[in-house]
Amino acid sequence: PRADLLEVVRRALAEAPIEELITEGQAVELATGVLFATDELPLMTDVLTRAIDASQRAGNFAKIGLYSVARSFPNLMLGRLGDAVADAESGFRASEIGWEAFLPQAIAHRALAQIERAELEAAGAILGVDDEPLRQRADWIAIPIVRARLFEALGDTSRAIAELRTAAQFGAAVGYRSPGPPEWRRWLSLALARAGERDEARSVAEDALQLGRESGARWPLAAGLHAAGVAEGGAAGIEMLREAAELLADSPVVLERTRILVELGGALRRQGLRTDARQTLGAALDLAHRIGARALLEGARSELWALGARPRRFALSGVESLTPAEERVAGLAAGGRTNREIAQALFVTPKAVEYHLANAYRKLGIASRTELSGALGTPAATTQ
Repeated sequence: PRADLLEVVRRALAEAPIEELITEGQAVELATGVLFATDELPLMTDVLTRAIDASQRAGNFAKIGLYSVARSFPNLMLGRLGDAVADAESGFRASEIGWEAFLPQAIAHRALAQIERAELEAAGAILGVDDEPLRQRADWIAIPIVRARLFEALGDTSRAIAELRTAAQFGAAVGYRSPGPPEWRRWLSLALARAGERDEARSVAEDALQLGRESGARWPLAAGLHAAGVAEGGAAGIEMLREAAELLADSPVVLERTRILVELGGALRRQGLRTDARQTLGAALDLAHRIGARALLEGARSELWALGARPRRFALSGVESLTPAEERVAGLAAGGRTNREIAQALFVTPKAVEYHLANAYRKLGIASRTELSGALGTPAATTQ
């Protein structure tokens, strides 16, 4: 039972030094694998951060890449989109010096974060790599799933469905049966519903919902309810979407909560429930802006316009103009890290750090490191 597994994981993490968990029987990998599709994503992030720090001290570049790519997923779900891109980038750096084991996940997670940020051209460039050599790997399945997400964002539902069918066939062949990634069922159901294929959408959504119920965790269940609600439509579908939103009302999984609120707000609007729709979409708009999920922000804005509302425009501040790499580097510098420490943490060269910091200074309208905390709105670094 998952509850028993979580108890074992908590005991191991509480009792053993992180350095021993890294070297003894892949304990970090096993522990975070258990946490992958649970409501313990903040704990997963914390474990991986400690493991990355220990691996950096030991100079273990393979583990740095592995744990960074693994951390990119919870960062994505927790709404830390810039961190997700930076973590995935470590996987690319590791692959350049021979460790390619986590490249499919690095490609998928980076592209997903960029799709959520409405950086579709950049996501397309990442997904345009030749992935033929990776197709013998079980985790290659993540790439067609994310390609489908990109096609959906570009308005090409038929190509999205084709990619998801490829993922479904591959997943069935290798025996994937998990409520967490790689999960194609929800996205295939949503795409089929948008294409008017309601019967098949309901069938696929039913499978996604069953997996969510079996998980024993809130966010996989909410994801299944999202698919089922959209596939069902009408008043019954709205009730499923409401249940999904309520499940995540106090969840740290902000990205999923925002996505479901946008969907629920749109469904309420189409049913003529204008007041509820306006309140739901207003909440989604604020959340999307807070985490920088520009695609969802524009989705909420479009639904509000359709209601006849005038959604407020968020001023593009200096922080919002930063690229993911600039945002990550500036945040670490504001926290007191030196350029060399930042380069080691992000698996890039010190020259790259200097380049990103120079761009960040220019966009934030500042001239030095000491001004970063104020410009980013983060606590200033303290010195002993």
